[in-house]
Amino acid sequence: MKGYSNIPGLHLTVLRQLAFDYMAKAPKLYFTQMFPDTSIASDEATWEVELTSAGISPFVAPGAPAPRVGIDGHTSGRAKVAYWKEKAYLDESFLNNLRRVGSFEKESAEKQMGRMLQKLVWRSMRRKEWMCAKAIVDGGFTYAAQNGVNFTVSYGRPAVNTLALSEDKKWGTGSQRNPIEDIYMVRDHMQTLFGVNVDNMVMTSATLKKLVMDKELQALLSKSAFGNGDLFARPAQVIGSLFGFGTVQVMDEMYDLNAWVMAVEGTNIVVDNATDFEVGARLMVTKTDERFRSEWRTITAVNKQTNTLTIDTPFQNPPLAGRDKVEMQRKFMDDDTVVFTNPTHEGVPANEFLQAPFGMDGHYGLYTDRKDEWDPDGVYIRVQDKGLPVLYNPQNTFTLKV
Repeated sequence: MKGYSNIPGLHLTVLRQLAFDYMAKAPKLYFTQMFPDTSIASDEATWEVELTSAGISPFVAPGAPAPRVGIDGHTSGRAKVAYWKEKAYLDESFLNNLRRVGSFEKESAEKQMGRMLQKLVWRSMRRKEWMCAKAIVDGGFTYAAQNGVNFTVSYGRPAVNTLALSEDKKWGTGSQRNPIEDIYMVRDHMQTLFGVNVDNMVMTSATLKKLVMDKELQALLSKSAFGNGDLFARPAQVIGSLFGFGTVQVMDEMYDLNAWVMAVEGTNIVVDNATDFEVGARLMVTKTDERFRSEWRTITAVNKQTNTLTIDTPFQNPPLAGRDKVEMQRKFMDDDTVVFTNPTHEGVPANEFLQAPFGMDGHYGLYTDRKDEWDPDGVYIRVQDKGLPVLYNPQNTFTLKV
């Protein structure tokens, strides 16, 4: 048949390779694990903390009445719980005309919906992890509530439990740096002031590298059982054992957040929603006509009233308003931060995640549902959750900026 070479259906097509640009993976949820779940009856959380001390009985003369011990007192906290949810819509055209990735076979609609639902579930889990990380690392956080109002929760962590080292003490660069002394200083501080035995030390791999490369630490370990090269082979385990933490927890988990670009003027970028963007995070441009992102800048200021992000230097190839997005990529804890904590106090949990009811049926915890649409056919899938992390013993955590 003349012209048969132009008929796509008669061509021999060979699929050589399936390549992934980005690999989706489940979040590790290290901070979430510090907060056991418990249910409450309403969306307003109230908690009380009894103030105690390590007292000692006095001596008295025989036959004298026993002195009366006073009540140390108590304090309380109160806050509206946070509520987060999102949904996705898949229409009949999309579901019925999708081939399976890596082949020329048709992909089933149920599999595609399952993949999208998994994405929504993981995003919801990362939001809960973000809340728990903020509670532990910063001692509080701000979240959006109804009618555009933002709530700020502060758990009352003692101000002395947050310390930023001076420039000459900075790990890796300071002329008078001494990480070993800093770590023992924190342990002594927690024990002396609050009777807390710190058993967890959390940091990113970049901070762990600074600790491993410290000459004083290397010299100390060369005289111990770990002087056979284990410091570089198993740094988290070796350093954890040296300081009595068991294993140092390395937290490199990241999350992404994007927003549409509305206007660009030099280092100022106006987006549709700047609520969750943070100073110090990395900002990248996602262009609709490019496969990969080639530039990134550091966010130096965020104006949440005007939805304006300020970056350190302008992009060489700026995003186009109304077409492109900017994406913030940030770790759940910064590279210059070390957190010392104990998730229990006197044998009971020092933290809890209070789950509140939501929906017509009063659901608790992460909840998924779907709603079918008719003419045109389609389906909505949705993920919801509602709750608030609470620190009953905020003195159990110390944040050191190194």
